[in-house]
Amino acid sequence: MEGMDLLLELKHRAGNMTLMPGAGINISNARKFMEAGFEALHLSGTRMFPNLAQEPEISLMGPGLLSETHVARADYELLREVVQSVKL
Repeated sequence: MEGMDLLLELKHRAGNMTLMPGAGINISNARKFMEAGFEALHLSGTRMFPNLAQEPEISLMGPGLLSETHVARADYELLREVVQSVKL
């Protein structure tokens, strides 16, 4: 997994501090982090939900940023599934 070697090195250097990997953590890889020895993970657990029926004429977000027509919201079911996937 890309970046795992660096994260493990940082975890080793952190000593008694907890290193919490994040960004890209999801149901398909959360268990790999726990098996590698990480005690905590950070993830948004969000899904995009429709917010507007059509794009506004003038963008409020700028190109390449968040969607004009959707909003990210925490998805309880997704979070529950990730938690269940890492429980021993």
